[in-house]
Amino acid sequence: MLVHQETALTMTRWSRTAAGAVLDLIYPRLCLVCGAPLRPDAVAVCGSCHERWTKLVGDRALEAELESRFVGQAPVGRVTALYRFDRGGQVQRLLHGIKYGGRTALARDLGRRLGAALLGDAELAGLSAVVPVPLHPAKRIERGFNQSEQLALGLAPALGVPVADLIRRTRHTPSQTGLDIDGRRRNLADAFALAVPPETVRDRSLLLVDDVLTTGATLAACARILFAAGAESVAIATVAATG
Repeated sequence: MLVHQETALTMTRWSRTAAGAVLDLIYPRLCLVCGAPLRPDAVAVCGSCHERWTKLVGDRALEAELESRFVGQAPVGRVTALYRFDRGGQVQRLLHGIKYGGRTALARDLGRRLGAALLGDAELAGLSAVVPVPLHPAKRIERGFNQSEQLALGLAPALGVPVADLIRRTRHTPSQTGLDIDGRRRNLADAFALAVPPETVRDRSLLLVDDVLTTGATLAACARILFAAGAESVAIATVAATG
């Protein structure tokens, strides 16, 4: 009986693979960004696009510039991003595909790529958890998911740590687009709160994750919540950062 079950399972898997191959011939999967045909193992974006984009992670000069954005906002440690954000360009199209196109598998794939780039990083040794920037509950219901959480779900296993929802959004805020740093800080005043007892955070080393880093106001507001609860250190990683 066991042999028959294993044979049936193998046939089912073969059927699904064959069906997928036929569908790819009729309706080939194309890169979300450039429209080129995708390899079977690619998730929404081709390898050529990933290689074409400017990488920030691991470039200490570029990361130092990102870290400087938090001076006077929050005493965060390592700040890094996978790609340079090109307003109106391909990386923006990629992120819009996640946020507005519901491409959660792509978000997790980008999280895995970011995690692979950070794996073994000495500055993240002793990391306790990955913390996604939260959405307001109404916004999450409207969108159906939190893109930062999806990124974290891909990133955390790559680093061998859990995802921890330690922060909650207490009020919905207008879009930050077009606001300067002071305007963004005022917009985010009292917008976040701790979602767990402080002892859950105390003495832990945490990695905050979001999709895009601009002025750093949102991430700094979240970091301040974690530090106020006694976090030992807070690092930051995003998929993209503005120039």
